[in-house]
Amino acid sequence: MSINFQKTGNIINASFDDPDAHNLLYDSLKQYTQSNPYVLTGTSTDVIQVITNKITLPTNLGNTFYLMAKVSPAWSPSHGHSTTNDGKATIWYYLSKTTGTSASSFDSAVCYHSNNWIAPGVWKTTIDVSTYKEFSIRINTYSDGTKSVTCKFWDFKMIPAPYFAKGFISNQSAINIKPSSIVSPSINEY
Repeated sequence: MSINFQKTGNIINASFDDPDAHNLLYDSLKQYTQSNPYVLTGTSTDVIQVITNKITLPTNLGNTFYLMAKVSPAWSPSHGHSTTNDGKATIWYYLSKTTGTSASSFDSAVCYHSNNWIAPGVWKTTIDVSTYKEFSIRINTYSDGTKSVTCKFWDFKMIPAPYFAKGFISNQSAINIKPSSIVSPSINEY
């Protein structure tokens, strides 16, 4: 593990890089970055794409997860086409009770959009990991049915709550040190 410090004014920002943390972040779409996004284009009123294989959920890290992603041009306020949603996007996850099913099969689908985030592109969610074993990610964009729309997606992550820290980047967790407080994520040793 390595720790890096940077000072800006009275604030010292530190990040630690845990080589094992990457396996806990479900960052299976790490190849999609801002400079190399996943591009979803279409003319349908509901353009849909499932973009991951099934990913196994951990059973030892609780039921709370943070789903994170970035999009251009913007997140849609709801699912379905309207003039407000035209060319915007939603993100979903598909939950499966059994393992080994195809990415597009699911027992429960959950849609996340700009009305239910805790921060732009960050959603807190509860998944009963004793019931649901795997998940996959689905994305949507919306058109009026005739014109072509395009959304670009990147930085997809599903992070178990014990490993989530505000400002999370890839497999690094942030520690903010201020004159009156130290804020850091929980660190679990096994």
